[in-house]
Amino acid sequence: MNIQHYSFKDNLRLQISIFSEKYLKFPRKTIGYTLSFIVCKVADVLLRGSEQINKSVGGVNYQLDTRDLVGFRLFYFGCNENHIFKYLQNQIGEQKTILWDIGANIGSVSFPLINACPNLKVHAFEPSPPVFARLKRNVSLNSFSNLHIHQLALGETCGSIEFFVSSKVSNSGVGSFASTLNSSSKPVQVDCLTGDFVIENKVAPQPAFIKIDVEGFEYEVLLGMSSLLKMADNLQIIFEHEPYRLKERGIQPDQITTFLGNLGFEIYRISHAKSFYKISQHSLEAFNSSMLKDKCDFVAVRKSSQ
Repeated sequence: MNIQHYSFKDNLRLQISIFSEKYLKFPRKTIGYTLSFIVCKVADVLLRGSEQINKSVGGVNYQLDTRDLVGFRLFYFGCNENHIFKYLQNQIGEQKTILWDIGANIGSVSFPLINACPNLKVHAFEPSPPVFARLKRNVSLNSFSNLHIHQLALGETCGSIEFFVSSKVSNSGVGSFASTLNSSSKPVQVDCLTGDFVIENKVAPQPAFIKIDVEGFEYEVLLGMSSLLKMADNLQIIFEHEPYRLKERGIQPDQITTFLGNLGFEIYRISHAKSFYKISQHSLEAFNSSMLKDKCDFVAVRKSSQ
């Protein structure tokens, strides 16, 4: 990307981001990541120029708001959830397959996957109106032929549902189906479908990979695709486990792992550190109940019964 069209401050921010993406990128939950995050945040605040700034990240074009956490991570570190991206990239490779990205935000996981996996088709679901507008804008900056975006929520039932948009400029990803301290007090109505309905009515084809990040409503999403979960072989589900969100709703932390375990799925946790630099058999850690105390990302795997 030609940076000479930007203001002096934005030009300098871009130069810093190129340096930080190369030299200051560390696994999450490490001292290196924390220190590099602080350094880049200070630089970004001091050099704040345009609210929206364009950058090519790993061959994908984005328009980013660096005040927002997802945009900030993409801009300065070249990734958002790098451990999830690396895991899925390794699993998908060259195979012809389908991913559902549920809670896609601005495409920080699915866009680089499309770029890295030539035979992958992605259906991205994002219900938040302001976030979907950013997602749509970023789609327009690229030439994806194998991406379909849906301004839809996936849940337990079909119909119209209240959605509480994030009230935090610093984190667009905390919008939720419940009113919380970091969401708007006035909901907007969004369309909601079940995963089973989506497949039965050909809104999107049956996936082999599902990524879910919906701020504590993962269980409802899974309930809405019960038929798929009961019959599908070779299915992998990557889902966020956020204890504070579950506590807000009075939900037991083992609700999803127990539900999926009873359906024959094996549960693993994706290791931030072990999956950051190189994927191997050690990137997944066998599930144990102590993991439920912390924020993490789980993978539920069911292999072919044949």
